[in-house]
Amino acid sequence: MSAAPTRRTALSWGFAAAAAAATPALADLELDGPGRLYRRYALLVVGPRDDATGLVLTRAVVDILARFQDTSRAQVARAATTQRAGLLIGTDQRDLAVMSRPSAEALFRARPPFDNLHDVPLRTLVSFGSHLLVCRTDFLDRHAYLVAKTLSEHPDALPEAPRRPEGAVPIHQGAAAYFTGQVMPA
Repeated sequence: MSAAPTRRTALSWGFAAAAAAATPALADLELDGPGRLYRRYALLVVGPRDDATGLVLTRAVVDILARFQDTSRAQVARAATTQRAGLLIGTDQRDLAVMSRPSAEALFRARPPFDNLHDVPLRTLVSFGSHLLVCRTDFLDRHAYLVAKTLSEHPDALPEAPRRPEGAVPIHQGAAAYFTGQVMPA
């Protein structure tokens, strides 16, 4: 038997090297790489690290959802800045975010620092006064209803009681169904 590699071994190594070289390029084709698959199994709520109140609210929201809607498998996803949190929601890389009211309105209206993101289909689930829990319009109506309901049923576990949102960012139709006493969407 010779010490030289067989043709099959050489081809295997060649394919492995090609796959390793192509992986970063292929991963960049999807906005969030493997995170998109992970989102099927966990509800990621973004909280900006540069907003202390927003991050406290994010942790409280996640805690309530994890305890009372355990199938959500809610987790905190910290963003370095408010701008990054808005970008993650605006480009459909995360499901929910806690943002200050002025930041959410700036994202919705494509104003600085979000003037590079146009036509973001942003909606509000609940209001915490100075902050909003926001999502995109493609967040399922049933899920929006459940999030609004669960948070509203546990106001004592939040720094500020959640209420029906009002303002420039429209309410999500699933959350609106909860706040107006309609049945949960199918």
